Amino acid sequence: MKISGTKLKFYLMEKYTWSVGTFSRIDWKMHNKELQKFPRTKKVTLHKYIHGWLATQKRKFRERRSFDDKCPLCGEVESRSHIFRCTNEQIHLVRTSYWKRLCTRITEHTVPEFRAIFRTGLDVLAGGDLPMEQVKEDWPKDMQDAFQVQTEIGWDQVMFGRLAI
Repeated sequence: MKISGTKLKFYLMEKYTWSVGTFSRIDWKMHNKELQKFPRTKKVTLHKYIHGWLATQKRKFRERRSFDDKCPLCGEVESRSHIFRCTNEQIHLVRTSYWKRLCTRITEHTVPEFRAIFRTGLDVLAGGDLPMEQVKEDWPKDMQDAFQVQTEIGWDQVMFGRLAI
């Protein structure tokens, strides 16, 4: 709570290599509004996830509380993003089911003209490639701009509630 305002802004800009312009394109008011909807106990876990403070194997290993940084299910490094990429078959099946529901719920609240384009960005988050320039050229200019701004912020930031205005 002691770090706020300018200090937090510069910390986040440095951590994610955002420019002042990129930082200002994030809808921080909506981000905060959505966080306030959660009860305190869930909000604590959510803040840990957003800021990379969850007790992943990578974090525990770095803090010398674990012998290695590997996921016990697949053997890969267990980082914050590993939640979305673990190759364990059972985890993959569960994640796929939840991912489809999440994408549906997120895109339900997305402007219809941007829905497919936003879904393309979510696919990037799940390990897909950015669309080729020829594909993006077929999109309306304002949709190209919206996609580009979120790309600058980072598609992974969508999962932290950091969306472009």
